[in-house]
Amino acid sequence: MLALQLNHHSLSRPPAAARGDGFFRFHGWMAPGVRLFRRLRFPAKSGAISFAFMVPLALVLYYLWSAGMGQVHTARSERAGVVYSDALLTLVEAAQRRRLAEVGGAELAEARRDEGAAFDAVATLQARRGDEFHLKPAYAAMLAAREQARGGADDAAATDKFDRHSGYVDKLLSLMRASPTVRSWRSIPTWTPIT
Repeated sequence: MLALQLNHHSLSRPPAAARGDGFFRFHGWMAPGVRLFRRLRFPAKSGAISFAFMVPLALVLYYLWSAGMGQVHTARSERAGVVYSDALLTLVEAAQRRRLAEVGGAELAEARRDEGAAFDAVATLQARRGDEFHLKPAYAAMLAAREQARGGADDAAATDKFDRHSGYVDKLLSLMRASPTVRSWRSIPTWTPIT
């Protein structure tokens, strides 16, 4: 009886080819692709599949390349900031030697020459990269303090000379604190060791 029911059920259904429920009966949203791949020959199919794998790979490689270029840009900016900060540090040291020479130390001409050369190096870097570093207000304040320090009379009291040159050194240190390298150093977290 069971065999009779199975045969009766299979007899009541039309053959698979007539029903259209072969291997690709249900295509869903992929139906256009399935139909296309049925019509294509092997070289075209392999090319389409290779292209489908290459698109995500190309996107990943592009994102990797752009991240690498971002790191290169950051490294170049940091390097330029280090060069600027190094020139500023040299100028601070030369300005301090000049301050000492102005108040009675020896070698005043040499101290003035060294400070002038160090200032010229910073001025060159400021002209080249100053807009990138956003240091115009601090640089302008340092220039005003330098002119005030240089503008005093040579026969002024030692304390007046010292105060004028100290104001110049203070503005140099403010410019150094505003420089990008020092700003990035302050953003690095510091930890106190537990003892």
